[in-house]
Amino acid sequence: MVDSQRVEALEKRLTTEIHAGNSTLLDTFPIDTYIRCLDEAPDLSNYRTTRPELEDYCEQIEAHGDERLAELYHQLVLARLVRTAGQRLASRKLPDEVKASCEEQLERIVGEIETHARPSGFYRYSEDAFCKDLAVCTLRLIPIQGRMFEWVRFPARTVFKGGWRESLQGMAFLLLECRGRAPFLEEHWATHDPGFKEKFTFEGMIRYYRLVAEVMKLDNRIRGHFGTGWMNDPHVERVSPRLAYFCYFHQANGGRIFYTGSGEDATRSATSTSGTRRRLCEEGKYMPANYTHAWSRKKLIRWADSMDWHW
Repeated sequence: MVDSQRVEALEKRLTTEIHAGNSTLLDTFPIDTYIRCLDEAPDLSNYRTTRPELEDYCEQIEAHGDERLAELYHQLVLARLVRTAGQRLASRKLPDEVKASCEEQLERIVGEIETHARPSGFYRYSEDAFCKDLAVCTLRLIPIQGRMFEWVRFPARTVFKGGWRESLQGMAFLLLECRGRAPFLEEHWATHDPGFKEKFTFEGMIRYYRLVAEVMKLDNRIRGHFGTGWMNDPHVERVSPRLAYFCYFHQANGGRIFYTGSGEDATRSATSTSGTRRRLCEEGKYMPANYTHAWSRKKLIRWADSMDWHW
């Protein structure tokens, strides 16, 4: 776990900087109030879902000071959460390997604050990457191998977007195979992690799902796991053959694939890192679409137990 004295020193430095810019900011907007809003977020909700007061709180902090002070404030929130994370992590039912991954990311977050590694504008509540780090510090998101998961309710609308046949299959999946839609583990990608590219490999994916299966074994309430993105699209094989394993892996091992929809979000994500996909999209030869992969608890654990693990 991150050294407590190191974190306390960071908190002291940030507090001094905030006081130098605005001597009343921390008294007017106590850190404990901010953290309480985070703790009171609805159960089984997305990591961006919090009490409505929190967004107002963030806007008031910026209005009371300026953007720079608001970012220092958010860095102080992260540092405070990291200092208390050890005790919370110890009480969670998670495999030791998963806890070690959490500790690694907490170390990264502290190091980035200490070294000013992030650009101006990163530590704002409107930034998704910051919100992911915030959720890691509250252990709402659990990071593993460039991915992270949270406990949510499976969105029923997901299975009704691909036609009547897929809708019937989706209902059977939720009602008969999973016997409910809560809680599920939802997968997200930690693309803002500097080590994302080296972790986000086929081997990294296998390790992630192996550990997710171990998490499920420790919590009998979990119904399954799912994730949504353009890489789950069965048509990706045609434009990016090296990414075909995303879809094939789930289907070959008992998972389901559901069409979720196309639009600006899917297009932006699919074309942002590939000139080829961008060109094919502009030529009308490729239409990015989001698909959801979903695995029932039973089949994910069965897959993991069938493997002869050496790592």
